[in-house]
Amino acid sequence: MPKKTGTVHHCPGRNGWVADIPPGSCRVMASKGQKNSYCHTHQRMCPQGCDRVCLKSQPGCGLCVGRWAAEARAEKAEASSKDGKEDDFFNPPKERRKPKAEDKDKTSGAEDNDKKSEAEA
Repeated sequence: MPKKTGTVHHCPGRNGWVADIPPGSCRVMASKGQKNSYCHTHQRMCPQGCDRVCLKSQPGCGLCVGRWAAEARAEKAEASSKDGKEDDFFNPPKERRKPKAEDKDKTSGAEDNDKKSEAEA
């Protein structure tokens, strides 16, 4: 039968280095207001104040890092949309371009073929 006690502690620093902190010597502590525990040696509470745990070598927890990445993408999209207006002026989309002479010949040829097929019928 399997053990009924679950794994209590999953520390990434148990088997590998976390920044300058050597592996092992984990001290498990309960976090404030949560039933989860974390390694006091390799991890810390998120400095952004979101009551999550992150490694001591990281600037914030995964939630905060994801939020920062989303904000950076939004700023980049906003900056590219401002540049896109100038791009649209110098390189107009297909709707604003003048049709070439070849395109006119192809369309007029198609109309002639339709007229011939109607006359034959």
